[in-house]
Parts: sequence; structure tokens; C-alpha cells
Amino acid sequence: MSYPDPQRLTGEDYLHFFEQGPEAIFLADPDTLRVRDANLSFLNLLGYSSRADIVGHSVLLFSSSTELQVRESIDSIRRSGQHPSRLTRTFRRADGARLQVEMACSLSRFPEGGDILIGHVRELTREREMEKLNSIYVELDRRILAGQDLKTLLSVIVDRLVTGFGFALTYISLPEPDGSIRYLNIRSDDPSCAQSLEEASRPYRWNEPPGNQRLSAKVLLSKQPVFVITEEAMGSPLKDWYLRQGIDASLVIPLLAESADQRPWGTLTLSVRNRQAFPESRQQLFLEFSDRLRVAFSHYEEHHRIRLFRGAMESGRAPSLIVNPDGTIAWSNRAFSEMTRTDLKSILGEDLRQFFPLSDWGRQGKLPGERGSDEEFSGEWCGVTADGTAFLAEVLVSPIRNDSLKRTHFLVHMKDVTSEREKEKEIHRLAHQDPLTGLLNRNGFLKLCREELERDFRSGKRLALAFLDLDGFKELNDTLGHAAGDRFLEILSRRMLEVMEGKGALGRIGGDEFVVLVEEKNDLLFERLFTDLLEQVSRPVVFEEGQFQTTVSVGVAIYPEDGLTVEELLRKADLTMYHAKSAGKNTIRFFEKAIEQSVREWYEKGTALRQAIARKEFELYFQPQVDVRNNRLMGVEALLRWNRPDRGMMLPASFIPLAEETGLIHPVGDWVMEEALSLLEKWERKGYPSFWLAVNVSARQFRSESFWSDLESRFDRYPASASRLSLELTESLLVGDSGVSAGRIASLRKRGVTFVIDDFGTGYSSLSYLTRLPVDSIKIPQEFVLRMKENERDRKMVEIIAHMARNLDLVLIGEGAESGQEIRMLRDLGCFVIQGFSISRPLSLSGFERFLEQGPPGKEILFQPPPQADGPEDLLPGEGVHLA
Repeated sequence: MSYPDPQRLTGEDYLHFFEQGPEAIFLADPDTLRVRDANLSFLNLLGYSSRADIVGHSVLLFSSSTELQVRESIDSIRRSGQHPSRLTRTFRRADGARLQVEMACSLSRFPEGGDILIGHVRELTREREMEKLNSIYVELDRRILAGQDLKTLLSVIVDRLVTGFGFALTYISLPEPDGSIRYLNIRSDDPSCAQSLEEASRPYRWNEPPGNQRLSAKVLLSKQPVFVITEEAMGSPLKDWYLRQGIDASLVIPLLAESADQRPWGTLTLSVRNRQAFPESRQQLFLEFSDRLRVAFSHYEEHHRIRLFRGAMESGRAPSLIVNPDGTIAWSNRAFSEMTRTDLKSILGEDLRQFFPLSDWGRQGKLPGERGSDEEFSGEWCGVTADGTAFLAEVLVSPIRNDSLKRTHFLVHMKDVTSEREKEKEIHRLAHQDPLTGLLNRNGFLKLCREELERDFRSGKRLALAFLDLDGFKELNDTLGHAAGDRFLEILSRRMLEVMEGKGALGRIGGDEFVVLVEEKNDLLFERLFTDLLEQVSRPVVFEEGQFQTTVSVGVAIYPEDGLTVEELLRKADLTMYHAKSAGKNTIRFFEKAIEQSVREWYEKGTALRQAIARKEFELYFQPQVDVRNNRLMGVEALLRWNRPDRGMMLPASFIPLAEETGLIHPVGDWVMEEALSLLEKWERKGYPSFWLAVNVSARQFRSESFWSDLESRFDRYPASASRLSLELTESLLVGDSGVSAGRIASLRKRGVTFVIDDFGTGYSSLSYLTRLPVDSIKIPQEFVLRMKENERDRKMVEIIAHMARNLDLVLIGEGAESGQEIRMLRDLGCFVIQGFSISRPLSLSGFERFLEQGPPGKEILFQPPPQADGPEDLLPGEGVHLA
């Protein structure tokens, strides 16, 4: 670009520069102070439309200085020579508004003579306002660094704007999710304006008509600033309110968030009473200020997050550190101080290794991240507190990187897991160890067995898994109590441990059930070891309460011949143990396939028995009990039969033991009792002569509370049955708690029920319990009756029983008499009520009722001659035992 040569410029050129130049210039007579000329920029600055409005007038027209002050300034210029003087003055615009200007003045002489005052004027209003806005920004930044809250910061903005610029109304509004607008620190030259504005705005929602026509709502939705003359604000529901307040114009600026979508989180409203106070240049100034506000509040959010994160880490319960790359601690929270029992201030600058000297990392001397890996590290470090207490910490070490991704620090999060690990050990012990004996429990033993099987599968060795069950342990608990039973188990466990030392594993998996896992070369060595166990267990144990001795039944399964899994071996050893117990107890049995077959049959029979209950496949047979002195029927014993569809009529001995073992004895016994009482009620209604019906009660029934309560409720349904019912009990049932037994018996005897001691003399015969228990009859066992012809001792035994019954005024019943000779012997010994094949075989219900109907109604029933059974012909002598 070429510039004109100053030597060649004409007067017209200078005149053009004067008129069109951007700088405001005026010329004045220094003596008269009258304006000689002014360029267009000067006229525009002061708001004059033509030179005529100013030329010829005194400079005092637009200068706020006095004439004296003006002349003193001119004199000062004269004294300074040709150098222009820079002055700051306040000028008045044509509309009366004041503006700050900087004026550079000089005196120049015309060629024809005379001085001229030349003034170059520059407006300072924008600069001054920029300085004010900049001071607001600086104060805002300082308060953000000080951590002041958002409400305080917004209030500072409003207060400083009002103080510095004198707006008629200034406020910040925040949109709420419900559509309402919340005002912060409304400032106005009218004290009542704030309350009035809130009341006027309350009915409207910024996000729905007509509230969305408000200026603030439009700005929120458009994200664009709006300058509006109040009279021209068409559609705004607050227009009339603004006019009443004398508001002529408003600039509403969105406060945009520093985010990708720049979503506005509020608006800043600046209102004036004269629109001339808000020229375009001033609007732009405040728009620029709103951009700086956005940056300031992004700083606020960043600092707020930093303070929040720092507060969270410092107050967090998890011990945390920031560590320098050399291992020194740059920052620590209080939780780490408490975990290490070290003063918080003394931690900073210390080497992290001194807190974790027992960990692998502490001994190696390098943080995990220093070993070349950029990944996070997690693990456990063993540390030592300031007082020397060891602790275990679960740690997570993460690298901290700067903007260039260079690793600068490490963040270490910790969790004190000392007590957790101790609890885990205790839980593991409880989960794998028997609390009474200290032996492995089921979980622990099975876990060990799986590990051994996995190891021996690879080596090809043989293992023996044995299942041991104490014989008669229940009697110890029943007689001496559970405390003595626990001591007994502890003693036997120590004995077995001595035998097993160095030879295998021993565990207790049930009340009196033990398991053994051993490795031997052949079955002979296995058997020798288990024989040693039997001998140790069988030795007597002496208590303060007395001496107790038991035996043990052992079932053994061999790996891999009998199974490849622990579960399979344990199942087969368990089956074999039951086989050993049924074979006479105190013995060892090795698994055989025949054992599994017998168990399968047992299971099938149990399934069939359950189906029999549901299908009602049971029947009652009745065997008469006759007084042989006059052949009068005294009673009958109810005998249970199972009419199994696929096998025919089955006797009790073939299924009652199974019912006892599986617990099915309860529903079977319930059916027998219900059937017996309903028959007694039926026979009473038919007027049959009075006789008792004897029903056997099993051990499980006798000890069940529900049996006795159900019996009472049945008597309520069959009231005539109680006086004709006789319950047969074995001696062993009455030995335990005689007080409870006596109470139950006495309660039922009040209803008319009679009680019989079955098989007297074969169990726990004692005169003492006969005197304590209110029984009515005793039965001589069939085995004595059948043997007394050849065995004098058995005859004497029957004689003693008969003598005792007479002295105690008890009815004596002889059971199992199969011939006339046995009837005569029993009668000669004083036993007159006899039951057996010599009197009658068991009769079916229909057969027995036919017999009852043969006699005259209401009179005694006589056996002349004895009736024959119409049931199965293969009934053997002595099959009267069915529920014992």
C-alpha cells in the first residue's frame, strides 16, 4: 500500500481528513472560548446533528468545567510550548447525558496570525465500564477460589452491576423443573419492586403459554440475548408490570453453561428507564461480559468438583493416599492416619515403605506401577502401625497422569481387612471343623476327600472311605443326658485320633457318625486299622454318673473299585454301615453289590408302603382272648395285615420294622386306631356283648405328643369306644420317664381305657415301675409259653409272673398257646385268660362279626367249639406281634 506524500497534500486533502477522520476534533478560539469548527465525529460523539448547533457557541456548552478552569488549562498549554496536554474531562451530550472523555489539547497559530485551540477528544465511557466489569470478574474469580457458594456469587454480580452502572432493575433468574422461575437478589431503585415482580410472575410457567412469551423464557429457550423496548414487547404477560415500573428497555442475557450444548442455567436482566442509556455499543459490552461469566462459572464448577472430591477423599472412611513416584506420601486422608495410628501431619513426606515393610512390595522397594506396567494394581499389603501392631490392607494402586499422559503420582485406595480375614478364618473353621470334637465336619471332610481323590487319581493309589456309627449311643443320651453324651464323644474322638495319627483323615459328620479316609496297600491293612478303631471305641468310658461302653458298626467303600467320587463312596460306605449294624453291630463290612440290591429292595418296599397308606390296603384281623374257666370271650387283639396286590396278604413282621425306621408308623398307627375305635362304636350300637379290643402302641407313637392329643379327639367322635379300648405297651416304653408315662396312662384310664404290659419279662422287668404305673394287665410272652413244656426255668418264670400278677390284682393273659397241654399248664399256674391258636386263629372282620352275631344279644359270648380262622391258612404261631 502506498501513502500520499505530505509535501504534495493540498488544503482540500487536510479538510477531507478533518471531516472524515474517526477521531473527534474541535477548534476553538482560546481567547473567546467560542467553537470555530468541529468535525463529524465530534458532533456524533455529543449527539449534535449539525455544526450550527455548536459552532459559535462557547466550549462551556459541552464541557462541565467552569470558565476559570478552562482558561487555566489554556494557560498551562501556552506555558508548555508546542507539546499537547492530555486532560480528562466530563462532557455533556446534547441530550444532557454525561460522558467521560480524554482530551489532547494544543495551540496552533494561523499563517495570517492568531492562535487556535485544537482538541482531540476520545470517549472513556466504554473503557471505564470495561474496567468496572473487569473488576467484577476479578472479584468473582477471587471468591470462587475462596470457595464461596453459588448464591453468594450471583448476589455479588447483581450488587456490583447496580452499584457500578445504576440500572433501574437488575436480577438473575433461574428456571425450576416445575416451570416456575426463582429470582436471586432483585435490585431496583424502587424498594417495592422485588416483591411486586415475584408476585406478578408467580402465575406463569416459563415452559408453557403464556409464560413462555416472557423475555426470560424466550432467552432460555432460544439461548440468544434479547434487547427489547418495553412498549414493543408484544405477548409478554409482564409488559404492563414493566410499564408501571417505568422500565423503558431491558437487555436479557442467557447465562450459558460451559458444555457442548451450552444449555442456559439462568438469565441476567438489565433494565433502564431510558433506552438511550443502552446503545448498541453498551449492549455488546455486556454480551462480552456474559461470555466471561460463563468462563468464571466453569471455573466455579471445576473448583466445586475439586473441593467436593477432596472433601470426599478427606472425609472418606477408606484410607487413601497420593504418592509421589519416589514413594513419598504427597497427601493422606484421616482414615489412613487412623489405620496406621499416626499423626496426620507427620505422614506427609514420609516414605510409604515404612508403613508396609512386611509386604512383598515393601521389601522390593518399588511401587507396583514403577515396574513397567501402566495398569492398575490390586492386592494385599501387610503393614505395621506406629505402635507395632501388624495389619492387613487390601489396596488398589492407580497411576495419576497429567494432560500429556505422563505419570506424575499414584493414587492408593486401601481397606483394612485384618478383622475380615480373621473372621474368614473363623468362618472357614466353623464351616470345616466340628465345634465339639475339633475333627473335620462334613464340609471339611468332603473337601479333603475330593483333593485326595484328585491326587490319587493321577497316582493310581487305593483309598478306603469308612463310615462309623456308634451302637447304642442314644441310650447314653437318654440315661445320662446330653452333656455326658458330648463328653463321651470327645473322649472317643481323641482315642480314634490316636489310632489314625499319620494314617489318614478323621471326621465327624453327624451326632454319632464318624468318617475315615485312609490310604493302604490292601484290604487286610484296611481291616487291621478299622479293627484297632473298634477296639479303642469299645473300651469303657468312666463318668461321675457311672460307666458306659459302646461298640461301633463300620461300613467301608474302596476307591476306585466301589466309586470314583466322594459322594458315591460315602453313600456306599453309609449303606454298608447299616448292613453291618443289621448284621449284629460291632462289626466291619466292606461294600458288596448285594448290599446295594437289598437297599434298593428296602426303598421299593418303602415306596409300596407309602402307596398302601394312600390306597388303604391294610386290614385288621382279630384274635380272641378267652377265659378258659368258662370259655367266655374277654377281648380280642387287633392284628394288622397288609393286603398287598402284587404279593398277597403280608404279616406285620415283614413291614412294621420298615415303617418304624421310615416314620411311616405314624400314619399306619393312625389308621389302625381310627379303624379300631370306629368298630368299637359300631359294635356298641349293634348291642354286641362287652369285650375289650387290644391295640398295640409303638415306641414312636407313645413318645409323640400328637398321638395322645389325637386319641383324645377321637374319643370325642367315638364316645362309646374308650371304655372298650385296651392299649398294649412294651416294657421298654415305660422305663424312660415314668412320671410322664403315668400321667398319660392315668388320664386315659379316667375315660375307661385299660392298659396292658405286652411281653412282660423280656425287656426291663421291674416291680418298681409296676407299682408306679396304673396298668391293668400283663401278658406272658409267647416264647415262655411255648418253652415251658420242656424247660423248667421257663415254667418257673411263668409261675413267678402269675404269682406277681395275682398279688398286684392284675389280669394275666397268656399269649401263644397252641395246644391243650399249654392251656392246662397256664391254667394250673393261675393264668386263665389265654390267646393263641389253641383258642382261635386270627379272624377277618367279616368272620369275627359273623361269630359275634351267632350269640344272643347282650349276653356273654362263649367259645363252644373254638371258631376257625377264615383268613390266610399260612399264618404261623406267634404272629400276634404287629406294632411293637
